[in-house]
Amino acid sequence: MILRGSVFSEVLEMDTGLTVITPSDFPEPGTPKVAYLLHGLGAGNGSWSECSLLPLYAREYNVVFVMPEAGRSYYTDLANGQRFFTYIADELPALAAKTFRFSGKREDTAIIGGSMGGHGALKCALSRPDRFGLCAAFATGSLYLEEKVAKIKALGDWPQLETILGYQRTQDYRAMLGDSLRVAPENEIAQLAKKAAAAPERPKIYQACGTEDPFHKTNMRFRDDARSLGLDLTYEEWPGGHDWDFFNEALIRSLRFCFGDGLKRPIEVSTIE
Repeated sequence: MILRGSVFSEVLEMDTGLTVITPSDFPEPGTPKVAYLLHGLGAGNGSWSECSLLPLYAREYNVVFVMPEAGRSYYTDLANGQRFFTYIADELPALAAKTFRFSGKREDTAIIGGSMGGHGALKCALSRPDRFGLCAAFATGSLYLEEKVAKIKALGDWPQLETILGYQRTQDYRAMLGDSLRVAPENEIAQLAKKAAAAPERPKIYQACGTEDPFHKTNMRFRDDARSLGLDLTYEEWPGGHDWDFFNEALIRSLRFCFGDGLKRPIEVSTIE
């Protein structure tokens, strides 16, 4: 079953787009698992349903896919804008659970995403480990946001930034972090990882990145930092770039990591660490 429409969010104070895919034969209440599947920058809530075989995966894994709209927010409570993190991490799970009556167990609740969606998946799981027991993030960008913003600040004032980064990217940073471009601890993945490492419940994390991806080095760095903190992280990489070919393979591997061998299709693993 594929559902496309909108829900009213009290946090956002508006209707917002939502795509949901359920198993064809809907199981008994309380039994299906759930995966919140987050889109990347420039995409939308329908992108995963248009670019992957989600109906097949929903059936094989007995999982409900919930795909929210987050705009270009980086899944952040924007300094100049709406509270997308609070909506997706807190409000949406409550709304979805009432509607689809899936298992509320954290071990049956995954949050998955690629690129900006990977950033959002890590942010939600590390901030709410009691809610999201499983996390998969691949080709993740802005893992070390504070360092990135320091480089951006060194480029000059706002008109100069628009010339270098482009109008929209400049406005993205301004909306997310404010005119001062301050990175609060709740928006820094590295800080959230330290906090999650000290929590009584920690998410199981799957991380992947293509060896030709521009974010490859920072993904490997985060892998090492997370492991040094004692987080339960499985990392994979294989030849690939920052594109849907890689994202689709990463999604299949993510689902196997989160929910077991639902798919019978064999998957070759080139590099596992």
